[in-house]
Amino acid sequence: PHTPHPTPHTPQPTTHTPHPTYYHTLRHSHGHGHGHSRSHRMAGAAASNSAMGMVARGCAALLLMLLVGHLAMLLLPPLPAAGTPEVLRGRASGGGGGGCDRDLGEYTGGALWDKPGETEGRHCLLQTPRVRVDYHARRLPDGELVGDWLWLEYGDRVNVLVQQADGDFVVFEQTKYALPGESLAVVGGFIEPGETPLDAAHREVLEELTLVCDAFEELGRYRTDVNRGLGWVNGFLATGCRHAAEGAPSDDQESQRLVRLDLPGLREAALAGRFVEVQWSNTVSLALLRLLRRDQR
Repeated sequence: PHTPHPTPHTPQPTTHTPHPTYYHTLRHSHGHGHGHSRSHRMAGAAASNSAMGMVARGCAALLLMLLVGHLAMLLLPPLPAAGTPEVLRGRASGGGGGGCDRDLGEYTGGALWDKPGETEGRHCLLQTPRVRVDYHARRLPDGELVGDWLWLEYGDRVNVLVQQADGDFVVFEQTKYALPGESLAVVGGFIEPGETPLDAAHREVLEELTLVCDAFEELGRYRTDVNRGLGWVNGFLATGCRHAAEGAPSDDQESQRLVRLDLPGLREAALAGRFVEVQWSNTVSLALLRLLRRDQR
């Protein structure tokens, strides 16, 4: 019998074509995965560089601030701190002496302010013959020590409302640097060293109005500013005033003219606020009250 020769079997290569979705997944997971890793590394490096730059700029700014502060400490005089010898030197004991940071002439306005139990010392910032500016070391009621309490010494003054023998009052209408317009004003000026307030009142009336008066009634002594000082004002009502044979010229450097007012006119001017400075208004108001009380007797 015929036996057929077996036909040798040659295996055929099998070609496996991956599914498109599978191929797409592989491509994105492998190919693009390397790109993402590179981007992360670059971003991290940039962030690190940015942080280092911020630190460097911060250090530079801090050094600049320290340098400026150091220069300021070298160039500017330090403010005295509470309780330091700079503040507490010159124990408050009256008199106008003592060194000042800026000295334009020794202050001649009288004894310096000293409130027992509160004034613990002073440091002079500026003085002139009429004005002195200090830092006071002040002990507050709650026990706190304030070393930079600003205080202004200002020469004591007199204000005088003048009434002539015929009953009319003589005042000024004038301008002053600190006023926006004109104001009515009474006679006034500084008390000179060695004078009493009454002496100064006589002198100022003679100098400014060339008048001598029969009587000067004291209206009181008043503090100008209760927290910062600014001296004291002594008020007077001068009555029975008449012209003197001669008098010294006034040293007022601003424009003014004389105004005569009867009693009703003076009341109306006071009520209308025509005496714009508080010292003048105070003197006129007190004088009117004295006159009213005199009329009621």
